[in-house]
Amino acid sequence: MVETQSKIYLIRTTAGQEKNVVESIYARATAEKIEILSVFAPGTLKGYVFIEALSAHAINEAISGLRHARARVQGVVPFQDVEQYFSEKPVIEELEVGDRVEIIGGLFKKMTAKVLSINLPRNEVTIELEESSTPLPISIQADYLKLVSKASK
Repeated sequence: MVETQSKIYLIRTTAGQEKNVVESIYARATAEKIEILSVFAPGTLKGYVFIEALSAHAINEAISGLRHARARVQGVVPFQDVEQYFSEKPVIEELEVGDRVEIIGGLFKKMTAKVLSINLPRNEVTIELEESSTPLPISIQADYLKLVSKASK
């Protein structure tokens, strides 16, 4: 038996319908025994779905006539380009001074704040609550923050 290497292909979809396309492709592949190895849609990439298969023919068969699946992007996607969607970056790496954040844990949960300073070695961010009547800087662990919007430049 000859062993073949799987390849990752990119499918263009209707923006916002990525999850539906993934579920439809999975359902069709299992029902019709199409050789699709995996299907996924990263939340950060709108309008596209990645499919791992042994051949482009299997991809074309899986998306043929499928609602919200527009077309297969020509070529193969190198794994290095896909790898970034599997690793999660720490929140502190995305933050900059002036960004708006939401506190997702602790005493000030669900409050929004502005980033004043960032201490990378301690994984700590100094923030100023927006709902507060007096500006009071608070130091908080970066794990308790979620980015709401970037600072306007």
